[in-house]
Amino acid sequence: MKKKVLASLAILGIALTASIVPAEAKTSDGWIRGYDGYGDDLDDEGMLNTYTFENSNAACFWQKILWAEGAEYDNDGNKFKFGMVDGIFGPDTSQATRELNWRIRRVSSSDVTGDILYYMGNKLVQTGGSTARGKDLYLEFRGESYTFRIKRNSEGKYTFDDRYGNHVQAGYRYRTCQ
Repeated sequence: MKKKVLASLAILGIALTASIVPAEAKTSDGWIRGYDGYGDDLDDEGMLNTYTFENSNAACFWQKILWAEGAEYDNDGNKFKFGMVDGIFGPDTSQATRELNWRIRRVSSSDVTGDILYYMGNKLVQTGGSTARGKDLYLEFRGESYTFRIKRNSEGKYTFDDRYGNHVQAGYRYRTCQ
């Protein structure tokens, strides 16, 4: 009897854990990823900041958004530069994120959260391909200052060019972006 109760509790624990996981499903998946329609692809991505996925291709992808949006990285009004897109979420990226969060959401935060990514997802425009699963989709991010191309590959992973033209996947747990 005791073994049956313990087994039941274990199954219940697994079921509860499975129901909690989707909030971080994208981060645990390892990539910025989407399926079907692209409008909500960025909404449920994981947090980025100076201590969470701070050295990653996902940080590099965010830096491209900062550059495209013309975010300011200091109090003198200097804009985030294309040459600063290196995949390292350091002080300049943190300050530019804070400025963009304030400009768009009136929130003083240097964290990249689902709220700011939701807004940025509305700036994605399909330029080719298909939204069907297993097909490549071509997008542009149309920022306030610049536009850049994105490919959502057949696995749903976001890919983009880094500052040197290397095509990289927007992954959370590695940095090949330069």
